[in-house]
Amino acid sequence: MDKESFKKQLKKYNFSFVDFNNIVTIRLEHSLEVDVDFNLFEKILISDRLNKGNFLTGIFPIKIKHIAVYNILILLTAAIIFIYESRHFNSFPLLMSYILVTGWVLLWNSYYNTKSESIKSTFMVWLEGK
Repeated sequence: MDKESFKKQLKKYNFSFVDFNNIVTIRLEHSLEVDVDFNLFEKILISDRLNKGNFLTGIFPIKIKHIAVYNILILLTAAIIFIYESRHFNSFPLLMSYILVTGWVLLWNSYYNTKSESIKSTFMVWLEGK
């Protein structure tokens, strides 16, 4: 499928997108974006990212596959702070907060991974023309 046919499919299903320099950027909900790059001969690249201002990314736009590493580093830092602070006062509220935040991060991480992979699979099917 060529770029124009792909854009026609996006319009048909009411996706918000921008076409710039042979790269079609599809904007999805919750700051998720997917780029479909038509610049390479005989090859189409599909990549994804979360924009800045998102709960998982903070102030940086980050690719979905890098978010897990980024969040693990943040959660480990928070765990070290928690361990240090738990010596000074009652740690139960801190422990509950840490568990809730960790659960929240894992939940949204799973959501974005699932959403990203499913939309990329859909676009691949469209691009193969099946």
